[in-house]
Amino acid sequence: MQTKTFFIELEVVVVFLGLTVYLWFTIQLTQKQKQVQALDISAGHLKNGIDAFLTEKVSILLQVRNFWMNSSSVSHEQFSGFCRDILSQTPGFQAIEYGDTSNRVVWVEPFLSNEPSAQSSVVSEPVRYKTLQRAILKRNVSLTPVLDLSPGVKGFFAYVPIFKQGKYDGTVVGVFKLDT
Repeated sequence: MQTKTFFIELEVVVVFLGLTVYLWFTIQLTQKQKQVQALDISAGHLKNGIDAFLTEKVSILLQVRNFWMNSSSVSHEQFSGFCRDILSQTPGFQAIEYGDTSNRVVWVEPFLSNEPSAQSSVVSEPVRYKTLQRAILKRNVSLTPVLDLSPGVKGFFAYVPIFKQGKYDGTVVGVFKLDT
């Protein structure tokens, strides 16, 4: 009789131990799933925020392109004034550049010096040059990956090619610091 009671007690202990282990694993798995879901939701919010930021800024660059396309000739003062108004009213831009058909940056706003800054030289940066070529080839907006704008400052560039009467006429470039 004692053996039978011992085995019954042992069975009860094993069953409850098994249930305890099962519940512990289930709780751990549920918590892990909740963490993954929270990360997915956070990543989705971050992606949507970045998409909205880029969409807004690219639409502004498209306005600069349309300003260029709809004018018979644009002077440096007109370009600078138009871009200055945009930069003063829209946070996020570091600069707006115009590159001519030879892919040389001609105008930069804000105007920093008589010469374009070293970071504005398309030919000196292979990644920028490849992105520019892709934008021209696809006739669409192209973005660079994150690059060093200057020592300690990271950012990216958005290229909006300009075509007049089917012919390449230059590029509007948006420069964005990463912290914005």
